[in-house]
Amino acid sequence: MIAEAQIVNEISVYLNTLDKDIKENCLEPAEKEIYHYTDLNALHNIIINKNFRFSNILFMNDPSELDYGLSMIYDAFDFEGKYPYNYKNYDHSNKDRYEKYYKDESYIEFCKRIISFNSEVNALSLTSEKDSLAFWRSYSKNGTGVCIAIKTSELKEKPLKVIYDKKLQKGITEKISLEIKNLFRKYDVFSMRTAVKKIILDYISNLIQYYSSFIKDNGYSYEKEFRLSFTRNLSEFAKKTIKNKTNFRITNLGLSPYVVSDCELLTEDVGLEIKNIEEIILGPKLNFKLNSYSLNLLLKQEKLNHIKVSFSKLKMR
Repeated sequence: MIAEAQIVNEISVYLNTLDKDIKENCLEPAEKEIYHYTDLNALHNIIINKNFRFSNILFMNDPSELDYGLSMIYDAFDFEGKYPYNYKNYDHSNKDRYEKYYKDESYIEFCKRIISFNSEVNALSLTSEKDSLAFWRSYSKNGTGVCIAIKTSELKEKPLKVIYDKKLQKGITEKISLEIKNLFRKYDVFSMRTAVKKIILDYISNLIQYYSSFIKDNGYSYEKEFRLSFTRNLSEFAKKTIKNKTNFRITNLGLSPYVVSDCELLTEDVGLEIKNIEEIILGPKLNFKLNSYSLNLLLKQEKLNHIKVSFSKLKMR
């Protein structure tokens, strides 16, 4: 038991080192100021509740959100021939057909975790584009919402730039694959007791899903997206306590789960707070005189006088 606990601790250190290496050498952090487009209802919730909503990655706007990055990582794992021949051709409805492509039952278990329809990754989508016509149209109810400017200097975790370039995507997915395979060989993970093995594989699966959230198809490159991403299991693995439960809201996708930025783990690991908002830009189709008056009243009432209110410089019909 003591030996296993020591190994689990070593694996945690190994993966935390990998995490730090990827963030410092493969992902680009946001500088100074970053922007979040949303509607007035969401803005009201942010101001009143003093927090941001981090959406479950499966319920983001892009329907292929997690699949694209996972398929690339899956392909990177595939070169030894012990994994399904193609992630996209995996038949979820036919278990027997699926498993005939494997030789090693331990690898089957791990692969099922990677591609299962289950994600503990939550993210807040941001962009480097200030006062953008494309974003007003797509993410602020056609110019009737707001663009929230967030200063990043005081954040514990900087927003990271999404990778659209295929060559860079291949580099990061192959690095993740290689390091995790090396870990499996070094610690003989699949020979461990079931309970310990499950903790480790759950952690690694969520780590893979976390990195996948920063990999998107080049067709979305115009968004110049940055993300603050967070996964519960990563922090649970490090023996931290979660006090806040998952929340739910109704979106165009149905009942959508999210966590809030002031829950214990997000406050500790990310540090995104209402005080980080520097400016709120009102959309080009709003009545600036009326909405700037009411918004300033709300900000004053909530003791958020430091936030500047401005109006879009763009024109929309």
